[in-house]
Amino acid sequence: MSQTEICEKIILGYFSVRAYVDHLKLLLEYKQIPYTFQSCQKEQLDDGSWQGGLWYQEWRHNLNLDFPNMPFYIEKYSDGSQFSMTESMAILRHLGRKYSLYGDGSIQHMAKVDMLVDVAVELRLIFVNLTYFGDVEKEKSDYFKKTGDKFSRFETFMVNHGADWVCGHRITIADFILWTVLDYNVTLYPDILDPYPNLRAVKSRMESVTQVAEYLNSERFSRFPINSPYANWGGQKK
Repeated sequence: MSQTEICEKIILGYFSVRAYVDHLKLLLEYKQIPYTFQSCQKEQLDDGSWQGGLWYQEWRHNLNLDFPNMPFYIEKYSDGSQFSMTESMAILRHLGRKYSLYGDGSIQHMAKVDMLVDVAVELRLIFVNLTYFGDVEKEKSDYFKKTGDKFSRFETFMVNHGADWVCGHRITIADFILWTVLDYNVTLYPDILDPYPNLRAVKSRMESVTQVAEYLNSERFSRFPINSPYANWGGQKK
């Protein structure tokens, strides 16, 4: 593929839930990059188990992916070639490099951005463990303790760095994954960010960006479902 070839189409594929694709859609919407979102539903089998629908039946076999998985990301070029990849965080980092969303570009700053991305992913894992396997009413207090340490450290990090965004005065890929994780948490527990004014502020700042606000109020965005249909919470349309 020549560096001069024009990317004519971007395809982003995932199940019809927010889960591990929401931050990627948010980034593309922020950059106003046209893309096609190709989604499918998980299907429940007669034995009660769940299967990936079109993904399981067709897409994983015919999309020519090196490591078939969801989400997948494909760039189609004017010469008929294409670039494709999978893995949610790898796609996020690719988009960060492609669209200059890695801060000031220094090795040290990019390392900090990557660190914050990984901490946000850890927060998402805590959310997944509760909402798939736990009781969101009985375990609320324990959940606040588990997330509170990382939320507090985000607060301190932002204070120490004088940040408009989570890693300085420039928006980075860390802001997109963090906003998604914060939104999942606020949707579950509306009061969870009350002790964290900087996190509330950076979440609101993202939502006030013109193109993001338009996206969040469009039919392209739906607050539910967040999780797969077999999760204990967040797997149904509301």
